[in-house]
Amino acid sequence: MDLLERHLKVLGQRIRIEILKILNQKSQPMNYSSLQKGIWKSFPNCLDFSFHLKSLKSVELIDNSQDGYYITSLGKNMLKNILSMEKLLLSKDNMPIIRTSQYTIEPFDLKKIEKYLIIEGKLNEYWANKIVLELKERLSRLNIDYLTTSLIREFINTILIENDLEKVRNRLCSIGLSSSELKSSFEDSRIKPNQFIHLIGSKISEKYLLLNLFPKNLADLYYSGEIALLNIDQWALKPSCLYLDTSFLMNLLCKKNSYSKEKMNYSSKNFCKLIFAFSNHVKKIMEYFSGDILLGNLFNELFINFDFLNKKNESIELIYLMMRDILDYKFSKNIVSMNLTLDLIPKKEISQDLKTEQYFKQVLKFINSLSSIEQSYKSNSSLFYLLDDSLFNVKSINIHELHERLINKDELNSIMYLINKDYYLNSYLVNVRHFNDNHASNSIVLDKILINLYEVAKKANQDDGKFFEILHDRIEDVFQFYQYKVNFLRKRFKNNLKSGSSSQYLNELLNQDDMNNSIKVVSYFGLPDAIKQHCMIEIENNKSSMLFAIKILNLIKKIIDEKNKNENENYLLTQPHSGNYLIDFWNKSFSSKIKGSFDWKILKNKFKFSFNEALKVYNSISEVLQGGSVFNLNIKSLNDNFDDYLKKMRDSGIRAYTFS
Repeated sequence: MDLLERHLKVLGQRIRIEILKILNQKSQPMNYSSLQKGIWKSFPNCLDFSFHLKSLKSVELIDNSQDGYYITSLGKNMLKNILSMEKLLLSKDNMPIIRTSQYTIEPFDLKKIEKYLIIEGKLNEYWANKIVLELKERLSRLNIDYLTTSLIREFINTILIENDLEKVRNRLCSIGLSSSELKSSFEDSRIKPNQFIHLIGSKISEKYLLLNLFPKNLADLYYSGEIALLNIDQWALKPSCLYLDTSFLMNLLCKKNSYSKEKMNYSSKNFCKLIFAFSNHVKKIMEYFSGDILLGNLFNELFINFDFLNKKNESIELIYLMMRDILDYKFSKNIVSMNLTLDLIPKKEISQDLKTEQYFKQVLKFINSLSSIEQSYKSNSSLFYLLDDSLFNVKSINIHELHERLINKDELNSIMYLINKDYYLNSYLVNVRHFNDNHASNSIVLDKILINLYEVAKKANQDDGKFFEILHDRIEDVFQFYQYKVNFLRKRFKNNLKSGSSSQYLNELLNQDDMNNSIKVVSYFGLPDAIKQHCMIEIENNKSSMLFAIKILNLIKKIIDEKNKNENENYLLTQPHSGNYLIDFWNKSFSSKIKGSFDWKILKNKFKFSFNEALKVYNSISEVLQGGSVFNLNIKSLNDNFDDYLKKMRDSGIRAYTFS
């Protein structure tokens, strides 16, 4: 047998040409298993794979080393000639050639496309065949040697839309970004390499959710800005918030490591190990939530139990290092959306005996230390603090002094003062203890979904009946969004259990009962402008407009209460929270004249009536917002009446307040 005949005999089986094609795409050798998996895609029934490799190697078309198999220079030249012959033969039958997304050249195969439409697009055989025949007819008009899979996909998408099969088109849609989107991010020198990768991944995750997982009606509500979803890239993957009791976790870690807290002091090795075990556990948990983790009982567990208030400055450094470790991890891993809310409120029995000067000194040092870390990352505030108002309601120490001594004055609204200490607010302004007042019990906030009330007002066109009809529909849409989220997370949780990718504690934490019993938050934005649009007067200027605002919130609360009662659910109504998260939604539906006017506060800083009246208005609205609300005061507007304003506020019955 001569040399040519020998090579032609080896190449007489299609699978061997496919092996050459796969190896030709790779710049590095491929190991046996990876190469075999690549072949199985096209030849699933291949049994004697090693025999085919030996045959190709025997004529020196491929070779192998310790790193795996690779194509030889002879193999590359042979493959090049085979592809040219293939092109010549196909062109004789007027069949176009396809350059695939895997950088191979294949003949145009209508049966493959029909199978693709049936399996991926979930089309029946009749429609799949009809689409394929129409595709063939259109492609026959083209005078083109090579087709690409992306061009074929464009033709298929056009035919599907023309036949009112947009749902099928969405199923088949290739999730990716345009060249211009990639280019703008790639060329932006401010974006670091890891940030670029994270950004691209986030955008693709968002597109997959909106185009493939949501039905069109829900996706359109998001696109139009009528419904706001937070952290959209993580929406189908993670719950939003967690209330994590510090004592519970510390006890769990002590039990796991056979530590005795009673015998432990701040200078012991075991205490150092315990602190950093706590830090490592919080870091792991952060990856499973998208919005906020409230570390409850943090002050009682770390400051009081280990008597840090009476120790030297070095003792608090351990807690500071723990928090620094957590923040470093957060920023290094691009967990940008995650907030941490730190509970610095002493228990009732402790607060009576606690020296206010000590509390003030350590809290100020702690907040300033963590603030300096955030500033080093040039980050917006992602740390929030719960403080006990009663400890500042004394002559020796006042809140104004605390604010004056803060390093970062822009973070005033990240400090929330609780008058009612059972009213536990996280940074999303959700009362995480609403359905369970047991402080040792952890709780999950599934998410917070916001309704654009201004968009409702625009559509209602000053018709009260129509306004409430549209609002009712939006609330039902929110319930539907939550049903999808529960289903997404159940599926993810099952996969986590199967793969063992989550820790034992997370398995306990994210069990199905907790997911079913999680808090589901309904909120809103655009209330003042919705009132102005509907009533033609601002909410603060007229009693009837204020009553209409309360009527809106009462309707939402009534529907939520009915849902909770009839279906044993845990829905809550809260006010929006601070941050830039809604600017995009606001800009989608508002004219350029009022762009960016979104305000998370219930009342604007500049009251158009007396302070006492402002408190009454706030309390009327807050009474409806049982799920969480906070009164906000602008320090600059208080002038010299700071203490008087505080006294009025405390006497009015509000549960929590903050400053800006």
